[in-house]
Formats: sequence, C-alpha cells, structure tokens
Amino acid sequence: NPATGALAPGDCIDDTTTGPDSCAQSTIGLSGAFGGSSVALDPRGESLYVASAIDNAVVELARNPVNKLITPLGCIDDNDTGPDPCSASTDGLDHASAVTVTPDGSSVYATSQVDGAIVGFSRDQATGLLTPQGCIDAPSGPDTCAQTAEGVGNSYAVAVTPDSRSVFTVARAGTVVGFDRDPATGLLHPATCVTDTGHAGRGFCSAEAPALDNAFDIAVSPDGNSAYAVSQIDGIQIFGLNPPDTSLVAGPKAKTDHRLATFKFGSEESGATFTCTLDKQGAKACTSPRKVRVKPGTHSFSVAATDPAGNADATPDEYRWRVNKRD
Repeated sequence: NPATGALAPGDCIDDTTTGPDSCAQSTIGLSGAFGGSSVALDPRGESLYVASAIDNAVVELARNPVNKLITPLGCIDDNDTGPDPCSASTDGLDHASAVTVTPDGSSVYATSQVDGAIVGFSRDQATGLLTPQGCIDAPSGPDTCAQTAEGVGNSYAVAVTPDSRSVFTVARAGTVVGFDRDPATGLLHPATCVTDTGHAGRGFCSAEAPALDNAFDIAVSPDGNSAYAVSQIDGIQIFGLNPPDTSLVAGPKAKTDHRLATFKFGSEESGATFTCTLDKQGAKACTSPRKVRVKPGTHSFSVAATDPAGNADATPDEYRWRVNKRD
C-alpha cells in the first residue's frame, strides 16, 4: 500500500521439483535462490530474473506492471551441472549467485561462485526472454569461456553503472573487477581489477584497496560517480568511478637559487597512486613528498593521480619554476 506501507500477501511461485509449498504456479530452476542480489527487475518492471545456486540457473519471469502478477517463462541453466531441463544452457552458471539487468534494458548479467564467472545475456525487450552471449571466467576457471579476467573467481555479486557502460563484479576472494560494456552488443571486456591489500600476495590484481576482505556485494550510486563494495570482515570500500583530481600543494619558489626542489601532492580519493613527470621526460611512479635535483634553468614538474578503480587523472597538476645560475 503506497499510502501506509502495509503489505498484503500475494501468490507465490515455487520450484517444480523441490518447492515444499502449494503455490498456484511452479517452475523449474528456482532451487537455491537466495540473497538480495539473486533477483532483479528490468527498468520498466516487465521482467523478473532470479539466479539459483542449487539449480545453477537463471529463471525468466514476465511481470504485469498493472496487477503485479508474474508468470514463469523458462530458465537457462549451466551446461555442465544444471539438474533441471531448462530450454537453454550456457557455461559459467555453476552455483549462480547474482543477477542484474542493465538500465538500458538490453542485457542481463549473472555471476557464479563455483565457475567463478560472469555470464552475459542479450535481452528481448518485448518478451523479456534471454539469449546467452558467453562468459568471462578466471584463468584457472573450470569452464572454457571465450575470455578470462583476473579476480572474477568465486564471484558473488554484480552491478551496472546508470549509463550501462560499465559492469562490476565482487568476489569473496577479496576483489572487485570492472568491465567495459559495448552498448551496441552488450559484450564485456575486462578493464580493471582491485584486490584487498591483505591479499596482494595472491597476485589477483595490480591495484589494491584496504577494505575488500571477504567482499560479497556491490552497489553503484544513481549519479554514477561512486561504487560501494561491502565486506563481511572489513566494512565498506568506496570507489570513485570518475578520474580523481590531483593537487600539488607545495613546491619551490617560482624563482630560486636552490637546485633541490621538494613537491607535496595529494588527491581527494583515498588509496590513489601517483605518477610524476620532470621536464616532460616520462612519467614515473612516485609518492609525496617528491624531491628532485635539477640544473639551472627553467623546469616543469607534473603529477597525476590514479584511483584504486584504475581511473587516471587526464589533466595532471603542473608547476613551472626557474633555478638561477650562480656566478
């Protein structure tokens, strides 16, 4: 009830083979559906999708936006382990853990724990039916997905940015993996990988963040500027999804007799790393404060931040100064 918030129990749909209740409808593929990330609606509220960990499937249901009733359409299960006779199957769905629909309504993505994969589906926006598009798994994954990506093993949740151009998975191994999405085809391409600082020795990802140990869910802000990964052990890890700003906060005088210059810099995003460039000679990893020794003449120093999600500042902060020639 929109006015009071009161709930009125409606009907239910249970699993055909394992459902213990007497629901008016039943369908195959629902055994083992659990958790808030295992169910998703399309933007128009006309389709409902459920990921099931025991049936290793994604179940498709039509929803009537007027009377709110849902009707089973079918399911897609894992090629290797799906126990139900779904009408279609694909690799990568063993122990399916989460499902999401892109805001543009044209794609659905599911993650799996055992296969350690993200599986893509194209979505018919008229019928809500899905067509498998393939999967991306870890290099050591049990399936033969067309692509691999470090950090997707034991994937537990998936989220999409509001512009439908980026997809993120979170894994219990302590990683967040970002994918670039082709808006025309829905196909994904691995873009960035961030691992928990305490797990850096496992070699999953090149970037680190401090609060991803046993991460199990992720959400993207409505403005698309931030993502939040929640960890059972560490708490909440915040990611900026746009390039960070870099600030040079201290440096030498504009004209000086000193050949040794000290620069201090930072960024508004915690966990950012930096690259420094002296006299346009090539960027090198650096930390603040940064000391450089130069000869008399005019010099330039620039620094750019990169956040844990792999976004780099495209407009580095730059400073110019002159070292006087001593007689």
